[in-house]
Amino acid sequence: MLERLANHPFYCFLDGYSGFFQIPIHPNDQEKTTFTCAYGTFAYRRMPFGLCNAPATFRRCMTSIFSDLIEEMVEVFMDDFSVYGASFSSCLSNLCRVLQRCEETNLVLNWEKCHFMVREGIVLGHKISEKGIELDRAKVDVMLQLSVPKTVKDIRSFLGLLEHSGAYGTQGAWRDLAHGSSSTGYAKEEGRSHLEDSLDRPSFNSIELGSQSQTRKMLLPP
Repeated sequence: MLERLANHPFYCFLDGYSGFFQIPIHPNDQEKTTFTCAYGTFAYRRMPFGLCNAPATFRRCMTSIFSDLIEEMVEVFMDDFSVYGASFSSCLSNLCRVLQRCEETNLVLNWEKCHFMVREGIVLGHKISEKGIELDRAKVDVMLQLSVPKTVKDIRSFLGLLEHSGAYGTQGAWRDLAHGSSSTGYAKEEGRSHLEDSLDRPSFNSIELGSQSQTRKMLLPP
């Protein structure tokens, strides 16, 4: 989905209003959602959060609504709809078709969370733009503020972040630590992982992501 969204000049990001509550529950099944509180016993008439099949049902409903538009002009993830186009007029035309479909199916959007005709946006934690797929700046800031790992859990968590960012061409100490290079002082002894005293040196504290605008490198099927 991210690969299809990337490399377009204009985007519109739409957000569904109240998510699951837009889907009505069949009268025969409403009693299955019964709950009791201080004010009495009630049952939901619309699908609430927390039901085991709610996410799958909602996803199936959204996919059904935009089935003929997905991969052509819009990408759908739960209640987030990303419209794109090769030009301003193309994106505007695609937006009109998506909004018309919403009107036909009574799908309500949250106006406050919608963004129209923008150059870039955050989708699934990634920055999407005409440049491609980039690492979200907020995640970069979090990584740069991390303290030196001291425990096995800290190391695993840190390496997980490095593995994620590795697809974006990380350099220097990031790449060394991600690959277990001896230059980082990473070692394992008798089932206990630790970082040696050399961790305090500038090679760790001055961690940098090579180019902040470096796009993600990915393998695409032929």
